Amino acid sequence: MEIIEWAVQFKSHATLTLSQQVVLGVANNLLAIYLMAFLFIRSKDIAIAFCATIACVFVSYSSTYELVNGWQLMLLYCFCYSMAYQFLTGAKTRFSCAIMILFTAIMAVDAWTNATVETWLYNHYASTVTCIHCVIIASCVRWRRTK
Repeated sequence: MEIIEWAVQFKSHATLTLSQQVVLGVANNLLAIYLMAFLFIRSKDIAIAFCATIACVFVSYSSTYELVNGWQLMLLYCFCYSMAYQFLTGAKTRFSCAIMILFTAIMAVDAWTNATVETWLYNHYASTVTCIHCVIIASCVRWRRTK
């Protein structure tokens, strides 16, 4: 939570765009979920996924955000998750991360082709990303060991 509070202090809510405010809301939820998951799961894959998520949040709050278009931002997200994919060890977690990479690539194409139109993907971005991250976290759990 301190990371997000630092980002908010760095840029006040008055200067945040609507999409940055959405990212802030999603980031708060994901940060709490990842921290709780890391406390209980303690796997390398959850730490790598968490780092990729933090990298995407930092891209959203950096000065890069104002310099790039929406499709370029989605490609940066895709790059962050692609880098994390290389270090993941579990097959289920790699598949879940591949879903996130595919989604961000689709969002990049959507932002490029529909730059002035709010599409269904754009309107449901926050909930879709939250669901995909929940799938990533669930893929890190060893379900046989929990029985």
